[in-house]
Amino acid sequence: MGNANPQSLWTHDLLWSKARAYVDKALEAPREDDLFPFWASLALEFLGRSSLAYVHPALLAEASDPDGRNLLYAFGLEPKVKNFVPKSISTSEVLLRCEQIVPNFTKDLESFCKGLANKRNEELHSGGLPFSKLANHTWLPRFYEAANVLLAFQKKKLEDFVGKDEANAAAKMLAAVADEAAKNVQKLVNAHMEVWKNKNQSEKDELAKAAKIAANPAFGHVIDCPSCGSKALLMGEEFRQQQPVLENDEMVVRSLMLPTELVCKACALTVKGHNQLYAAGFGSQFTKTLTYDPVDYYAEEPDDEDRYEEFNNE
Repeated sequence: MGNANPQSLWTHDLLWSKARAYVDKALEAPREDDLFPFWASLALEFLGRSSLAYVHPALLAEASDPDGRNLLYAFGLEPKVKNFVPKSISTSEVLLRCEQIVPNFTKDLESFCKGLANKRNEELHSGGLPFSKLANHTWLPRFYEAANVLLAFQKKKLEDFVGKDEANAAAKMLAAVADEAAKNVQKLVNAHMEVWKNKNQSEKDELAKAAKIAANPAFGHVIDCPSCGSKALLMGEEFRQQQPVLENDEMVVRSLMLPTELVCKACALTVKGHNQLYAAGFGSQFTKTLTYDPVDYYAEEPDDEDRYEEFNNE
């Protein structure tokens, strides 16, 4: 891999410093002021950009130009064009790449960050006032959750970003949110448990049998439902794929998964979101395994029918 351009405006150090500068501005503003979430939204964007630059600034290069000038710039080469101005990718693309690269940066967090960025854009480019009277409890816990994930990827802590006092306050806030989530999930589990108890045994047996068939390990990690004990599926998002290995004359590709949804076809329990699943005790990562015929695997595009997904054999 080539070296990053030391004169680049996309180096990790510069982007990290800018994220710090913006979050300092946010923390200096009164918590009820529109500027608090406004500056925080900018800080979060640059925390995402610094995460990509932590891997390499080339991940920030806008690649639509036919000559690849932005990539050349990111790799430390000077494009042969007069008055060249490097162009980086959009905020939406930054967040999409973070979702692909940063462990635990789920689609749910990506969606939250995009929503905050969209409010920022509305603030800057329209007559709207999206941050006016925006209650802190509707966005601040998710802001710190997203920041924690992006910071951990860069081998940093929340204290490095916002200071010790603010980090301690954020930890208490996140703990309270997690406690509330756990209570809400437990209420949901208990409600489905009560409904299940009131069913007659023949209906239970029929539903449990159907649930066992539906809980196909090709579609998720099979678990026991916390409400009725029937077989249920735990599904998730891939955050890292391991190198393929040859086992028993088959190519085996294992992917590490972050749980995002639990579904039981017997009692109709559904829990969505990694936070909710974590609170319910189902937040542990699991492994998805794909097996291929070696000939098909090394072909350009192996057909889906030539592979089999198995979530339960690790």
